[in-house]
Amino acid sequence: MEILSYGEDALTLWALTNKLPEILQTLKDSSDPSRCQIFFRPSFGRSGGESSSQFGEFDFMLLAAQRLYLGESKWQQSTEKIKDGVLDLRKEQLLRHTLFKFYVEEWAFGNYSSWHEFESEAQPKLRLMGIVKPIAPERSLLAANLQTVLRIIKQYYLFSATP
Repeated sequence: MEILSYGEDALTLWALTNKLPEILQTLKDSSDPSRCQIFFRPSFGRSGGESSSQFGEFDFMLLAAQRLYLGESKWQQSTEKIKDGVLDLRKEQLLRHTLFKFYVEEWAFGNYSSWHEFESEAQPKLRLMGIVKPIAPERSLLAANLQTVLRIIKQYYLFSATP
């Protein structure tokens, strides 16, 4: 079978599939590649704006023993460029990273008894951070997707990543 592809999605999948040990080494992460988990193109909605709880998609999430990497992949044809070895992310990409980190810290490793409780108690915390986006509504597809991904992340770091 021959698969033909191009662009950053294809390059990202190829790199994660074929070069994970080298990627971890570059990140100075001694995690065992065979024990890592990867979400490829996890999406948290495409609608943006301050009134929407949706915040886009990462190119990948790499769950490694030492940390969770949220990935934005770029190729040489991308409009974003690497400056001094650092990828200059757009405002909405930075917000996506901040929001997801918040969801991981607050929901996956927080002490909320339900998504409803999380929604009402976490929203003011976001506002204190200067973020006016709403939390994903309790019965929304986005809330369900987030809870699934966050549950996997929590399980990984509580049970799987330990030697």
